[in-house]
Amino acid sequence: METQLLKTTNQFYIYIDAQWYQDLIKKQGFNNKIYNLVTNFEYKTYPLLTNLFGYEDIPGIDNDSRLVLVLEPLKNTFGGYVRIVDKDSQEVANYSNEGQIIYLNSDLIVKPSIEILNYQLAHEFMHLVSLNQKLGAETWFYEFISEFAGQLVEPNLNAVIQQRAQGLLYSTEINLINWGNSDKDYGRVYLLGLYLKEQFNNEIIKEVLEHPSESGLISFIEVFKKNQLDFEQVLLNWLIANIVNDCSLGKEYCYQNPVLKNYSIFPYSYYMPDQKKGSLAVANSIKPWSANLQRINGGQGDMKLKFTIPKETPIRKIPYIIESIDNKKTLGFFDFSNSNIQEVIIKGMGSENRAIYFIPFIGLPGEQDKTYYYSWEINSIESIKEQEQVIIQGLLK
Repeated sequence: METQLLKTTNQFYIYIDAQWYQDLIKKQGFNNKIYNLVTNFEYKTYPLLTNLFGYEDIPGIDNDSRLVLVLEPLKNTFGGYVRIVDKDSQEVANYSNEGQIIYLNSDLIVKPSIEILNYQLAHEFMHLVSLNQKLGAETWFYEFISEFAGQLVEPNLNAVIQQRAQGLLYSTEINLINWGNSDKDYGRVYLLGLYLKEQFNNEIIKEVLEHPSESGLISFIEVFKKNQLDFEQVLLNWLIANIVNDCSLGKEYCYQNPVLKNYSIFPYSYYMPDQKKGSLAVANSIKPWSANLQRINGGQGDMKLKFTIPKETPIRKIPYIIESIDNKKTLGFFDFSNSNIQEVIIKGMGSENRAIYFIPFIGLPGEQDKTYYYSWEINSIESIKEQEQVIIQGLLK
């Protein structure tokens, strides 16, 4: 790509794809957008983020305190990126461009919303800060911090909130630490960041970034522990909030942002036949720092749901939510601290209640990348009584 220097400001050298800019018809409108973007960054975004999180590498490998902003056409779904290699000299990394460089999709500039531009520039700039503060962290952590920064700069950007929420809407499994660069991944870290911002404060995220561990996960665990919080429990509360999203059950089980007032993830669904005698048995797998979001609907009459957790599977408790026919949700927990088998009776499926949700989740002390297993079964009370009667009759023979 051949670039040309478009503008130099107090904080930026701005370069642009030369051919793309030559083909651009409305250059004046484009240049006005650039002016507004850079002015907002220099007077609002930069002081806001650096006062909270610290600074990028100054003056950096190029011995220049200015940032470099490169505008180039990217895929429609890409907002921008940074390259870790650019912080090194070309003697160390042949493909380094040697600078604190942000690459931004030039096509975003010609779109109407300046707020999305502000958000995207804040997101990419925060990568430079994170890499300077905690080099060697996990990808999901860097993206979490950058999404959090974007929220701070543009907290009421409804289009992004809706887009991120839509990305997570059909997630039947949520893994905190894996990263695939998908809409689901960005939805996960954005909504988690929004939830933590609502539940706690910005300072706790600052502490996480400043924690000396290179691992983002360990930083979260240790900082929350220092603040007398259990990060694993906080994650579980967030997972519950994505199903119930109801502040009447507790402020930890809902989003406060009005855009998400009626938001609820669609879990993996199992269907019980609409008859009084029915049963279903399922075995599932799960990995550390992940959760399975599951639901059972259908069936008639009273039902018994039973979970069995193998000894080697470190599931401590499983939240369950019973949904009534008038959409009221009741929250409960299976507690496996004293027994690896737990059960609950759901009254009046089909008449009083319509569904039961449950969220198996493993945090600590699961071994990373190891696969664990659990099983559950649901039976109608009529089926259980019938089975018991068969056993009794057999014993009487």
